Amino acid sequence: MTESGEPSSRKRRNRRISSSSSEAIASKATRLTDDQSSFTEPAVEHRISREYWAEAFESTSVSQIHSELAEDIGEQLRCETNPLERDSNRDSLLEYQRTPEHTASSSYGPTVSPRTRIKGRTIALGTSNWDVFIRRDSTLVDKSMAIADIVGYPASVIAGVYPRRMGKTTFLDTLANFLDVIGSLPRSRREEEFRQCAIYESHPQIFNRHFAKYAVFRLDLKTQAPATLDEAENCLLDIAVSAAEPYVELLRGLVNGDAHTDIAIELDESTIRKCKPSFQNYLKMYDTIASMMYMQSFSGAVNTILPRLMGLLFNHLGIESVLLVDEYDAPYLGALRGTHIEEGMHTSIMDAYSKFLSAMLKNNKYLYKGILVGVFDVRNAGLGSGLNNVETHLAHSGLADSSYSFNPFQRAFGFSAQDVWGLVNEFLDSQWRYREGRDDLPQFKKELFTGCLKQFDGYRIGQSRYVFNPYAVLRFLEMLQRIDSPDKVIYSGHNFWIETGSMRAVNSIRAESIEDLQRFYTHLKTSFLQQLEYRKSAGAEASLESADYIDDMLVESICSQDQPRISLEYDQETGKELTAICFSNSSSYSNGLAILEVGALDAQTIMWILYQAGYLAPISSNRVGIPNQEVLRALGDYYKRVVKFTSVSADPRGPAYQIRGICSGDLVQLAISLNELFAQMSGLNANTPEKEYHNALFVFLYPAKEVGFDVYSEASMENGFADILVFPGADHRLFPQSQQNYFVFELKCFRDSGNMSYKQHMSMGNREETHRRIRESTIEALQQIQERYQQAAAARASLCDWMFLVGVTFWFHRFEIAVLRFKKAYSAHGNPSWENKPYTNNELDGAATDRVSVEINDGVLFLSTISC
Repeated sequence: MTESGEPSSRKRRNRRISSSSSEAIASKATRLTDDQSSFTEPAVEHRISREYWAEAFESTSVSQIHSELAEDIGEQLRCETNPLERDSNRDSLLEYQRTPEHTASSSYGPTVSPRTRIKGRTIALGTSNWDVFIRRDSTLVDKSMAIADIVGYPASVIAGVYPRRMGKTTFLDTLANFLDVIGSLPRSRREEEFRQCAIYESHPQIFNRHFAKYAVFRLDLKTQAPATLDEAENCLLDIAVSAAEPYVELLRGLVNGDAHTDIAIELDESTIRKCKPSFQNYLKMYDTIASMMYMQSFSGAVNTILPRLMGLLFNHLGIESVLLVDEYDAPYLGALRGTHIEEGMHTSIMDAYSKFLSAMLKNNKYLYKGILVGVFDVRNAGLGSGLNNVETHLAHSGLADSSYSFNPFQRAFGFSAQDVWGLVNEFLDSQWRYREGRDDLPQFKKELFTGCLKQFDGYRIGQSRYVFNPYAVLRFLEMLQRIDSPDKVIYSGHNFWIETGSMRAVNSIRAESIEDLQRFYTHLKTSFLQQLEYRKSAGAEASLESADYIDDMLVESICSQDQPRISLEYDQETGKELTAICFSNSSSYSNGLAILEVGALDAQTIMWILYQAGYLAPISSNRVGIPNQEVLRALGDYYKRVVKFTSVSADPRGPAYQIRGICSGDLVQLAISLNELFAQMSGLNANTPEKEYHNALFVFLYPAKEVGFDVYSEASMENGFADILVFPGADHRLFPQSQQNYFVFELKCFRDSGNMSYKQHMSMGNREETHRRIRESTIEALQQIQERYQQAAAARASLCDWMFLVGVTFWFHRFEIAVLRFKKAYSAHGNPSWENKPYTNNELDGAATDRVSVEINDGVLFLSTISC
């Protein structure tokens, strides 16, 4: 697509390398500079059209993936027709004694339908109660498969730490209604609803073993912010009384002889008579506390009211308990950040909550599972040894090289690609008010799903590769009810997550180390923009956009693979440092929460807090990054307020775009840095397509945008399409240390018609011939620029001081670069022209390294890693 919006009809040019004698090559190099000592700048309109990679990258054929997936689904269907085989092959691995590895392998087997089930007819925002979704027929994504992961995980007490608005509360309430003997709806209605979910179809043994079998106690600590120990104990007592109430009423009914057929507990009269004294004693204590807790102190009962009830239920009714704690970190954060709390009281308040939770979660033989969810990892900020049995899982838990091999929450939070694909289909097929009579719904589905992937993806939990922000997706779909045509949909620029108030904590952060913060932000922003460009030609986005239409199997096949990521990092050392910070549970970082709004924090602690709050996300086991463009905009606003960065000179470490020679026109430095990139890249071979080299070089050059350059791929010129253009953009004036340089790159790949291996090519007998042929290819690339693009480039570079024509030939992980340079000059009458400025040996003396050779031939600069 050109800048004017017109589609491009360009086809890839054939790249032919011919053989010629050494004399012919020398004559070609000579002709490169003949008659080019000066040429007048033509009066051509200064306009650049461009095309971002139109050809989709596919590392694996979609047909092959479809075939493999079809075989797996066929096997699944076969098992579904044979319940005995199904139960023995799958569900036997999902007993509660299984290992995390069993969970990971069995839970992620293909299901009959890759598209997630969606219930409800209307999107309801702000609702998190499972029963409300069901009663109001509101849109609810089936997350029941995550229930199998949770109940089957071997640890008895687990905590899931993940950012706000990612569906934690909704999942916790769904889990409660699945497990609870007494749910929010009658047992028969709950069973009817859950039998329509994936867990019943895929894991019937787990369903039958765990549905409505436990006493579930739900604690919501979201609003807990006491200022004194007495207030903390009163708050906890109120929470305990409320959580116990449903089962207190059960005991009261049993004592009074009321029938409780809905909970499927069978007790004869003799058993009830034996239980009655114990039940009555507990009810007396409970009623006293419930009626008098605001008038007198019952501090001694705070830590016993729920554990004692759990014991009664297990010993007399045989019911194990499950404890669910929502926003478990809130009281600790409140105590840490409470400026109104007296000195020394913070620790007492946190200890009170730790003892309260510990009484139920540690050494409790009546407890089947304890599940806590929150936003911040507060293990080292007040939990103490009383809760050292809590196994905490963050977003990166379950990644390779992490502490745990499996993350039990990886299907519980956020929306997967299959979830979003299900929502898109349900919305357009059943909910969109303008759907009737349209024949473009398949194309609209493709556009919606791909748009959501671009805008709301970017998170990760364990081995879940594509995780979307649920609130953002639902808000976006709900907004579409007011749009009557696909061509009116605006996909970018939304701040759905930020508008919920998630920036308040970040905006209050003050930095004490501006230079480090600037270094971190520059790395994160540039790495994100590099990856954004790379994804246009590689991975799910490119594959989906290149498809005529998308279906369940295509979504499953594409999104079951990792998003490909270029191996280059903007600043590797900074990237490693950031990952170590974000993945750490050091108390030095978590204690920074105590002064979040009252004191300045060092840059490392700020990065840790941003990761915990969801502004940074794990990309892999050794890399973190900005998840999406909404967060990028929010961080940019915060960064500008803190640092007020206006020029390149403010970067204390010498940023990568300077090191790569773009600002100064130092192509030797560019070659040295490019060689470091290719040394890291794996999989480069004799058959590597030019497009892959093209993408790597483009992303390598992309950081120049950080200092005001524009970087275009496949840029339209008068006589064709230049592979890459780099030139000053509108903001270049803000960076006075960056020269006005214009670069035109033309790329080629060396292809050997014979069958020699790389080792044979580089042998003593063949190396010179190989180098000669690559040199010929590089000169051909340079000649192509001169013949096709030089005149147009000269016109467009009218505001520049220097123009560089750069031909490059790639081969395996090696390359050769040829450079012609021109300098702007003016005649006596003030007319501009471009004069060739040949390179000289004196100016580049000592520039060569052991990895990059430097050669000058008739003023043309040759930079090569072939002969080194």
